[in-house]
This record gives sequence, C-alpha cells and structure tokens, in this order.
Amino acid sequence: MKHNRTHSICIAAALCLHASAFAQQPRPKPPSPAERLEKMKSDLNLSEAQVQKLKPLMEANMQKMKAVHEDASLGEEQKKGKAQEIRREGGDAIMAVLTPEQKTKFEEELKKHPKGGPGGGPRNGPPPGGGASGQPVPKAAPAP
Repeated sequence: MKHNRTHSICIAAALCLHASAFAQQPRPKPPSPAERLEKMKSDLNLSEAQVQKLKPLMEANMQKMKAVHEDASLGEEQKKGKAQEIRREGGDAIMAVLTPEQKTKFEEELKKHPKGGPGGGPRNGPPPGGGASGQPVPKAAPAP
C-alpha cells in the first residue's frame, strides 16, 4: 500500500514539473512587419507602390500591438479586445491598398489560419451572436 502511494506521489510530481516547464516556454515571436510584407509581396504579387504604402501601416500596427501588450493597466480581456480592434483596422487598411484579385487571395490566406491570419485574430470579430463560440454572451447583472 505504501509503495503505491509513493509511486502516485512521484507521478504527480513529475506531471507538475512537466506542466510547469511547458507553461514557461516562450510563445513564438510573431513575424516582423518586414517578414509579413515580404510574404505578402510574393503571395499577392504586390507592386512597389503597394509595398511602400503597406510598410508604414504594418509597422504602425506592430507598434500599437506592442504598446497594448506592454500596458500593465489593461487586463487580459481588455488586451485581447484592443488587439482584435488593431488587427481589424489593420486588415481594413491593407485591403484598401489591394486590387480586387489581391483581396480575394488575401482573404483566402486568412481563412487558412485558425485565428484569421498568422499571429492574428479574426479579421471581422467574433461570429454573430456575441461570443467566440457563436453563443450569446450573457449580460452582466446590474450592480446592487
């Protein structure tokens, strides 16, 4: 009996250590604006004029995202909301520079990624109904 208990404790400790090590692994760094732009240039066959218009937009978006990430006054949900807004606005700005054919290809690329784009969330927000799962979001009860 004592052997089984000791064995169970050892397994639990090993699992905790493994989970702790996994949780501390750094998240992959998102591609830089230059890397993203280079990929878009090749995937969408961007002209030099388009590249020159997109470069400052993408750099500005990266700075906005960095500022949100580093803002200690924001909670996680607030950060997610602001990041989603920045992605949506950035996507709209990118779309304004693209030709109709490029827009179609760009939208197809976004659909290939589970969050709407590499390193990004949904371009047009959550599904209708409110929540990320499409389920209505319950309203908070008024404060007494």
